[in-house]
Amino acid sequence: MRLRLSQACIRLGGLLDVLRHLRRSGDQLVDELHYFDIAAVEITKEEWEAFGGHVDRFGRQTGAGRIDTIKVPGRDWSEWSEAYQTRSEPFRSPAPRRNAMVQARLRTRDPLRAATLSRVVLQLGPPLVDQTFAEIWPNAGVDPGEDQEYTMYIKPVFQAGDDGFDRLLLQSSSSSPMEMLSLHVGRDQELGMGTATQLWPGAVTVEEASDAGSVELIFPESVTRGGQVYAARFRTRVFLSGTTFQVELMRDSRPGVVQMASEGEASSLVRGQTLVVVSNLVDAPLMASVMAVPPVFTPNGDGVNETTEIRFDLFRMTGTRRLEVGIYDLNGRRVRDLSVMRQRPSGSHAIMWNGHDDDDALVPPGIYLARINVPIDSRQGVTDAVRTVHVVY
Repeated sequence: MRLRLSQACIRLGGLLDVLRHLRRSGDQLVDELHYFDIAAVEITKEEWEAFGGHVDRFGRQTGAGRIDTIKVPGRDWSEWSEAYQTRSEPFRSPAPRRNAMVQARLRTRDPLRAATLSRVVLQLGPPLVDQTFAEIWPNAGVDPGEDQEYTMYIKPVFQAGDDGFDRLLLQSSSSSPMEMLSLHVGRDQELGMGTATQLWPGAVTVEEASDAGSVELIFPESVTRGGQVYAARFRTRVFLSGTTFQVELMRDSRPGVVQMASEGEASSLVRGQTLVVVSNLVDAPLMASVMAVPPVFTPNGDGVNETTEIRFDLFRMTGTRRLEVGIYDLNGRRVRDLSVMRQRPSGSHAIMWNGHDDDDALVPPGIYLARINVPIDSRQGVTDAVRTVHVVY
């Protein structure tokens, strides 16, 4: 019997904190052999054979030292997922898969107590769809930080009894908004000739997801049959040398169940079979396009021009980071802390300021400094910028 990971709520427990945990999944496990001499020192296969080591056709070992066999992930395994931040989160790796691997990093605040991981719980259940393949085009030669149109090809493969899906979530590893342009469904020939069925604008509803860099497609009824390809065309920007896109399938009648599509051949119209878009970021700065919009605002309660946004783009940053944004007066005193945490820091950011200080009192009219700082390895470059903001009323 093959267990199919349709979704898993990951509950990590222990005496102290689990700092970060990542996950990957796959079907193939490959035997990796390690050879040892009679003193239990690891040596190469050639050295082991030179010492008289031999394995007969029945797998029996003679001479030299032992051979240890370790199971390692095969070529079909996914890359590591984004870090799980809370005790129960949906499974973020392609499913269904035979195997899953967890990497956990532990932290203790008490030097006299060691952090421990007591359990990892996976909830297994029947998948929504037997398999779903997805690929994106274009996937190379994309200019960083520039608007680019993409097409995501999605091909669900059903088996009898599959529940199907009624929602698709498209998202990227950058926090840049995704603007939906169209959604069509049909066979490759129909998609190529422009005769495929248009679903959006149309029967499908498009909603902006809560996280930047994602969009949700809501179908009027469940999709339970395969044989067709969905072509989702959208516009977004990339801010990483390798931006990963993903597709999640969901169904309202099975809340909490999330199934991620695997990268692979979804359509013969494009080549690549990948969900990673490669961009040349060699000369790109870590921070760019820093501005206050508008630079002059009037928070006087009349409903017009009440706020300003501190906008900036970040490149080449991965992992959860604190984006430190502060408003300072000309004496250098911080009047408002607007800092935020972002799981996907690379992308476009807009932090709103309403002209109030940390005590929610309206600041006096005048000139203020908006400072943005993202702590990183100092060898990567400067990530500090300051812009002026004028408060007038």
